[in-house]
Amino acid sequence: MNGPIFEALKRTLKAKSVTYRELGERMGVSEPTVKRIFHEKNCKLDRLVEICAAAGVELENVLGSMNRGRGPVNHIAPEIERRLAGRPALLFVFVMPCARKA
Repeated sequence: MNGPIFEALKRTLKAKSVTYRELGERMGVSEPTVKRIFHEKNCKLDRLVEICAAAGVELENVLGSMNRGRGPVNHIAPEIERRLAGRPALLFVFVMPCARKA
């Protein structure tokens, strides 16, 4: 695996307030093992799937967030905007797109 995947995973863990210790407990491994995986930014696909499951996130979501980076908090990816717009119950989190500069 490569760096951007692990950076996206770190952001996901931070957003979910999951520590390396908690992640390790959920995976049945030690905190140093989790730290090593994230430091080396390398693991087998099976381990990556296990990390995502322990973090409570779908691998597809992590991969989809790789290129987004931190970005401005008032920006929503078009696909997410379409999904939110299609679910009236989620209207409270819907953000209207801002006018873009040409």
